[in-house]
Amino acid sequence: MVPLLEKLEQPEITQFADVLVVNDASQDETNHVTKKRNHTVITNVFNLGYGSGLQLGYKYAVRKGYSYVIQMDADGQHDVCNLLEIYKELQKEDENGKLPDIVLGSRFMEGSSEYTVSWAKKIAFVWFRAILKLGTGKK
Repeated sequence: MVPLLEKLEQPEITQFADVLVVNDASQDETNHVTKKRNHTVITNVFNLGYGSGLQLGYKYAVRKGYSYVIQMDADGQHDVCNLLEIYKELQKEDENGKLPDIVLGSRFMEGSSEYTVSWAKKIAFVWFRAILKLGTGKK
């Protein structure tokens, strides 16, 4: 957790982002470390699962009036170095002057580091990409 928080505390990130940590009933030092570094932490009394943690974070953002949410997992699968680029993409207007509703990143895009995936996940990713493409009309 500490290495991730240290990366999130870089000046180029703190100028546009606040940090919220959702602790899903973890018994480690998450709360202590997060509070010590002056970040907000929401702690579940019981483990409610990944989806519940996301919902808590999004509800917090809505209540606090945030315009954007950039969600990252603390397990290292999301690279903090991409935050600024994601934020910049959220600020870009399309040809009609509209800002995007969502910006998605993917470890499978050109230039991403290698990531080993099981055959079952590969199939799931193909289906998910197809559903996203059908639903959004975007590649």
